[in-house]
Amino acid sequence: MARIPLSICLTGDKAALRLVLEPATGPVQRHSATGIVDVGEGGRLLSIEVEMARGTDPLFIDIDPPSGTLSRTAVASITVETGIAGTVSAITLPRRGHGYEITYPSGNQ
Repeated sequence: MARIPLSICLTGDKAALRLVLEPATGPVQRHSATGIVDVGEGGRLLSIEVEMARGTDPLFIDIDPPSGTLSRTAVASITVETGIAGTVSAITLPRRGHGYEITYPSGNQ
């Protein structure tokens, strides 16, 4: 089942997007993960699939439905924030990586 973020914002250095999936209610742990990013026309972020721990289902995050016929899929390094119970509270995704650049929803439109 796909998740929809509660909010999307730029990090302080504006080099990454932070997608909040649920409010953190205590200390969080951060770890690196690999994700598959779909970017549409105009640099619009469409969706992210995050590879979680071995033996678990990937996390699907829907951002925006595709519009137009052009899209690009790329692999990205993602930071995952988990709460005490192990639920994912947020992910951070670089706006630029090998084969992709996200310009929206982070600005530029």
